[in-house]
Amino acid sequence: MSSKPESKVAWTDEPSSTNENLGSLWTDFTQNTGFHGVNKLTPGRNYRIRCVSWTVAVLAMSSFMTYNITQELVNYYRYPVITNTKVEVLEELPFPAVTFCNQSPFNLSKIKAVDPYLETYLTKVSMLGPMTGSINWSDPGYGPTFRESHSREWWENVYMTPQNMFYLCFMNGILHEPCISAMKPILTNMGQCATFNWNASEEAKVRVTGSDNNLILYANVDQANYVLGSQLAAGIKVILHDPRTHPDVATSSFFAAPGTSTYAAVLRSTYEYLPPPYQAFKSRTCVDTSSPSFNNTLQYFDTYTYEHCLQECITTITHDLCGCIKPADNATIGQICSMYNFTNCYADKYRYLMTNATIQKSCGCQVPCSFETYSVKVSTSRYPSNVSMAFILKLGLAPDEDFIRENYLEIRLFYDQLIVQATLQTPQYTTETIIGNLGGQMGICLGASILTLTELGEFLLILCLTIFRKCKHGGQVTHIKPTQH
Repeated sequence: MSSKPESKVAWTDEPSSTNENLGSLWTDFTQNTGFHGVNKLTPGRNYRIRCVSWTVAVLAMSSFMTYNITQELVNYYRYPVITNTKVEVLEELPFPAVTFCNQSPFNLSKIKAVDPYLETYLTKVSMLGPMTGSINWSDPGYGPTFRESHSREWWENVYMTPQNMFYLCFMNGILHEPCISAMKPILTNMGQCATFNWNASEEAKVRVTGSDNNLILYANVDQANYVLGSQLAAGIKVILHDPRTHPDVATSSFFAAPGTSTYAAVLRSTYEYLPPPYQAFKSRTCVDTSSPSFNNTLQYFDTYTYEHCLQECITTITHDLCGCIKPADNATIGQICSMYNFTNCYADKYRYLMTNATIQKSCGCQVPCSFETYSVKVSTSRYPSNVSMAFILKLGLAPDEDFIRENYLEIRLFYDQLIVQATLQTPQYTTETIIGNLGGQMGICLGASILTLTELGEFLLILCLTIFRKCKHGGQVTHIKPTQH
């Protein structure tokens, strides 16, 4: 039984017309490619309408695919992120650094001993000062004490003393006596304060929760030595912060009033944002302070934070304008302002700069990609109870009940649960997701894949070679035609 001889394609040097050669290439590609619908694009004598219809369909789906792929790539290079928040349960938690500041920075007895006019000056610059009229600097009482620069030690000598503020302290059930032995005195904008758990390399850990554990303190605010100032209330300001952060720039705090027991349940939150090119905060990027290539540009703070950067920038600008700094500022910046210069230059300039968004933006400060915060849930009760009051008076620790109600207070700072609220940013697109999305668009529109793209590349390569041969042979090309074997 005879059969038709098998035909195999082979390269020959037989010249033929360009149209015939290109047409055979197109026909071969459309009939063998993996692209859906392309095999129906070869025109035939009886199927021209069908060919036109499929051509329109393939072009429409190609356009739709091109649009979607373009949108995917545009979105990819916008570097979008996904922000997730979760709660982690741990076996132990690091306790925050806690700074305690008396609401009255200055000690009345001490300022009277230095210069009796100091009380008048502090009243004039207090919150109620405008009600007493402006300072008359021509008054002989405002002499050298007010016009000369003083050292940090001089200022520390007229502030309230933290050593005398606390009389009983416990941490994780361990008594610290005296209390100041577990604290570090620190000079702040609120005067001489004291920080518990200040050493970042030896920070306290908590494994047991509840108000009867963690940090418990008993304090005497000494209202008899209060001086009028920017705060009109009595008590202690409690500031929670990272041990490496200065309390002046910390954002989490609460107040404890005399005659009350203040319970503060702490919640620790951690944040991990993505560094550039991702925009961690909508239209802003963060700085990756944990990167080996990070260089801390701050001169007066060992740890880079947005608040430290802004504080240093504004302080430096104010120093350049007024030639001096506050007592709590880094002493290497310059000399401390005299009270005259502070009142007539520094205070107003500093306040203006700290509220001027344009100036703050010019500082170029960035938020770190990784940081932590502490929030507190505060509740209070009357302190002490009647039975406790009777016992305190019996021990002779206070002269009378009124003195205790006006000066004594209790602070209980604790974790009520060993949990951390963690916020983590992840890229919306990874290499795998972008390839999957692009492959999905090609697959649903044209049934394409990486291999079918290889087929298209092969076709275009042969097409270019064919055209090149045409140019080389002066209008004729070598023809790929079947030969009989």
